[in-house]
Amino acid sequence: MNDPFERFYNTRVTIVKIEEKGVYEKTYTETELARIEADIQPYSGNLAEEQYGFKEECELRMFAADNDAIAVGNHIRHDGRLYRIVYKPWSGGLFGTEALLKEVADHAGRY
Repeated sequence: MNDPFERFYNTRVTIVKIEEKGVYEKTYTETELARIEADIQPYSGNLAEEQYGFKEECELRMFAADNDAIAVGNHIRHDGRLYRIVYKPWSGGLFGTEALLKEVADHAGRY
């Protein structure tokens, strides 16, 4: 059965894995894992704490069809910015996946 919320997934995002190596001189490897359609909404850490007991700050909430690449620690490239997936309250079943996102600087230090 299709996800009934699929019609709201109107934003294309890229899921990436970023690996950091080196002690004194850092090198970064970014691997694209998937490109998906998602519903991205503004969200605050206060709501995350209220709803889930999750206390880390976050700026966005993302809903999407299930995808193994949507995992805590992976990153989302959206609207020219980079976000880390910091929490995944639920996934699977009829309603896809939800993930909370925190904006982070990319390896060049840009937000």
